[in-house]
Amino acid sequence: MPLPPARQLSRPARYALLALGHAAFITGLIGAFLPVLPTVIFWIVAAWAFGHASPALQARLFAIPGAGRHVEAWLLRGEISRRGKCFAAGGMLAGWLSIGWIMHWDPLLLIPVGLLMSGVAIWLWRKSEPDFSGASTAPDESIQCPVFTGSDSEKRD
Repeated sequence: MPLPPARQLSRPARYALLALGHAAFITGLIGAFLPVLPTVIFWIVAAWAFGHASPALQARLFAIPGAGRHVEAWLLRGEISRRGKCFAAGGMLAGWLSIGWIMHWDPLLLIPVGLLMSGVAIWLWRKSEPDFSGASTAPDESIQCPVFTGSDSEKRD
């Protein structure tokens, strides 16, 4: 399902979305090197913000080797890879165990948090998985936000 066509935004709204996109992208980049900070969720926020402010920047984010296709699969089709599901479930389990250890295994906290995380895990594992076989890292031309292919004036964004 392609993104809807871009609409005209006021200059302040566009700059605010670009600032949000850049902040989220940089936070995700930091998360690529720090195990306690996630990467893909911040890049999903960045792709959303860039998609509304600058389709060319969104296409560049989708073209990042390794992570871009996962962000694109989630934003355009709501798909999550099996590896992503495993990492997310493992992160939730590690978070639940950390909360238990820090809060001295208080059941009044652990039971509701565990139920919430279990619900998220069930939802997560029911999401469809993308088929990356034969996928290239180039932006998909069927998306309505590819890197502009027209004249130089259209390429500037």
